[in-house]
Amino acid sequence: MKKINLYVVLLLSLLVIACSNNKNNERPQSGAEPTSDITIADSTAGPKLVKTAEMRMKVRDVEKSRQDIYKLTSGMNGMVKHQSTESVEMGSETMPFSADSAVVVSSYQINSMITVRIPSEKLEDFMNVVAKLAILVNSRSVHVEDKTLDFIAANEKNKNRLEWLNKQNKNAAKKTELDVKNEQIDDAIAKKRIDLDVAYSTVDLTVYQSGVILKERIANTDLGNHRISFWSRVSYALGNGWGIFTDFLVGLANLWVFVVVVIATIFGIRYYRKRNRKTIN
Repeated sequence: MKKINLYVVLLLSLLVIACSNNKNNERPQSGAEPTSDITIADSTAGPKLVKTAEMRMKVRDVEKSRQDIYKLTSGMNGMVKHQSTESVEMGSETMPFSADSAVVVSSYQINSMITVRIPSEKLEDFMNVVAKLAILVNSRSVHVEDKTLDFIAANEKNKNRLEWLNKQNKNAAKKTELDVKNEQIDDAIAKKRIDLDVAYSTVDLTVYQSGVILKERIANTDLGNHRISFWSRVSYALGNGWGIFTDFLVGLANLWVFVVVVIATIFGIRYYRKRNRKTIN
């Protein structure tokens, strides 16, 4: 009876071991590679959406709006990448003010170009607040570019290079190994750039203000406007004529010796002629 019980126990043990082996064979091995070469299930290969936006708008005061945009960008943990301001002359006119001066009246349009980086989750709120600063929004657009495939490509290339480096003999092809490592760095930078572009959206803003009038008083460069009046010129001519006459008299006074010589010569000739006539008679 004891022998029968022993045999039963042994048979049951063998059946349990056999069932356990069958279950282990059905489970996939932990080190087995996936059937596909690229797996998108990895968390790092999620959607990579890069957002960019543009807005052109008219405001009452460009400088005040620029300061408001700076404050709004800082409050949303963003940053200003670029800013430039220019004044474009729309027209000008020069009007005489006095004999020696004139007034230049010019019309200008002031433009300010601002580029900011805003956290992507706050992009829509940022655009809505900025639009409220305008008296007229000329254009507004948002562009979304999917960089998921670029990110996956860089990630998979990096994995392939790691596998290649692990399989290489450490004493062989040092230059090739260095090139591969440099390519790994390039891919890592590309992935980091995509991550930054996904996290922060680029917004290009054009803010302008029209109807700025500038008045400037300048010297009158038209020589015709600097001529004196008619009566002033007549008075000047009379005075100038008297001056010329007195100068003539002064000149004659300087020539008194020549006058005396001429007179003496004339009288001498007349005297000589009279004497010759008396002699003949």
